[in-house]
Amino acid sequence: MIGFDVIVVGPDGLVDDAIREAWMRSGVRLHGPIAPAALDMDLARRSGGILLDLSLPADDLLQLSEDLDERDVPFLYVMPNMPESATAQPYILSTDMAARDAIVEALTRDCQAQEDAGVH
Repeated sequence: MIGFDVIVVGPDGLVDDAIREAWMRSGVRLHGPIAPAALDMDLARRSGGILLDLSLPADDLLQLSEDLDERDVPFLYVMPNMPESATAQPYILSTDMAARDAIVEALTRDCQAQEDAGVH
C-alpha cells in the first residue's frame, strides 16, 4: 500500500495532523482538504481515490459525484466522526485503523473493478 494517494475534499480542519500522520504510517498520503472547485480532475484520475466530506453543500456533492463517476474516479463520502443517531455505518475519516482500512479497502476495490473493466 506504500504510495497510495487520496485526495480529501472538504472544509479546512477536516484532516488534522494526527489523522494525516496515522494514515501516512500505513503508506497512505492524504492530500487536502481542498475546496470542491479546486479539485483537478486530472490529478483525481491519477490518485487512489477521492474522499468527499458529507458536510459539503448538496449541490457541490452532487456535481462532484457526477464528475468523478463520469471519469471513473473512485470516491467515497466521509464524515469526521460517527453521528449518535446513525443507523448506517458511514466511512469515518479519523485516526482509527479499522476506519482507515475500511476506506482504503473500498477505494482499492473500486480501482480494481475499474482496471478489470479496462477503464482506469
